[in-house]
Amino acid sequence: MSPPDDPHLTALPPAVARLERWRLVACWICLATFVAVCGLLSIYALMDDGLPDLAPLLQVSLALLALCIARWWWGMARIRRAVKASAGRACTACIYDLNGLPATGTCPECGHAFNSATDRAVWARAKMLK
Repeated sequence: MSPPDDPHLTALPPAVARLERWRLVACWICLATFVAVCGLLSIYALMDDGLPDLAPLLQVSLALLALCIARWWWGMARIRRAVKASAGRACTACIYDLNGLPATGTCPECGHAFNSATDRAVWARAKMLK
């Protein structure tokens, strides 16, 4: 199957793309923690003072990681519920329910242009319609 010609069908809906940043933040927290722990361990390995207590650093980073993942999961569930409740007629930018409006137009909530057929395909591609 060839990729669609419409660029709107190849990108994630803006609401989902904004939420994906939380997953990116979680990855950066993991990477930063790994680098910090490796750096501290290598510095203390050169000294003869013994290893430091890294538990507080790991606890804080795990708490931040858990918050980022929880925010991402809660947001995705919220978007999925809204899209399912509107039968795919949710604004791709703000998730406003567009039922009762014409098939094309602008979202009354955020002003984003919508096309019901294209938006349903975008939501389906983002696996929000099941």
